[in-house]
Amino acid sequence: MQQIFVAGSGRSGTTWIADVLASCRGCCAVYEPLRASMVPEVPTGGTQGEHPATYLSPRDDHGEWQTFFGRLFNGEISNCWTRQDWHHAGMHSWRLVPPRLRPRIASFKERLHRRSAQHCVMKDIRANLLLAWLSRRFPVRVIYLLRHPCAVVASRLRLQWSDVLDEVVAQPALVADFLRPHRQLIQSMTTPLQRMTAHWCIENLVPLTQLAAGADWITVRYEECLASPQAVFGGLFERLDLSPSVATPAKMAGLVSTPSVNAGRMRSWHDPLTEAEGSEVLDICGRFGVTLYGRELAPPREPRSAVTADRV
Repeated sequence: MQQIFVAGSGRSGTTWIADVLASCRGCCAVYEPLRASMVPEVPTGGTQGEHPATYLSPRDDHGEWQTFFGRLFNGEISNCWTRQDWHHAGMHSWRLVPPRLRPRIASFKERLHRRSAQHCVMKDIRANLLLAWLSRRFPVRVIYLLRHPCAVVASRLRLQWSDVLDEVVAQPALVADFLRPHRQLIQSMTTPLQRMTAHWCIENLVPLTQLAAGADWITVRYEECLASPQAVFGGLFERLDLSPSVATPAKMAGLVSTPSVNAGRMRSWHDPLTEAEGSEVLDICGRFGVTLYGRELAPPREPRSAVTADRV
């Protein structure tokens, strides 16, 4: 079975992209298996909060993580969260089933579906810092999704995401490999806007640097998906050997998991932030050396050239 892993910052469109891919023929889906609060099998050495990502150096083995992903890819780790049971049966259907039987029925349906699937599409917003390690140790096709930091930061602030910056930077290996030059900058981040932006920078600085060093991933930019969905998704289907189903067009028409007015739509480069807030976001990104996005709706640069390839 081909393993497809969709990764990207939270609020960058990962659910949308993964749903479209998983709607293709012969695909099964696994939803956010790295969320430790919902998946008890996640190694305890990882970050345990709601949204932070665990860094795994590609130079190290990380035996417990190898065991975890081996079991995950073999279909041994599955629950109502990773299956998203409530999306596969209407509320009225579930009301007819005794609560104690619902997990068993959902598990049986998932195993039956997986048995006939040729592709497994996983998505997680906590995987950015371990992608290089993962792709070196498992035969997985990585889809790395990017979206303008102003849109991501604004969405997180709107949804009142918890501030997890301290937990992210409390990883010694991450500091040693990537963050040592930025310690003073990180310490200077005090406002919610600044700290959310710093979080975005860190979780993209790592994979962008690894891309520049030669990581073999498929990069997708959210803005291009909005502007030319048929072309972008058509290219993904071809590269991944996927065949759209009758459900795929409807999935392509959906954008976000928690929509707001004009959610996901392209307007100005800083929306829904003010221009001054947007300028502050871009200034912080520049100080981190993450220069993919600027004062344009779509990034003018290729992701592989967004940072200097001076680390692995």
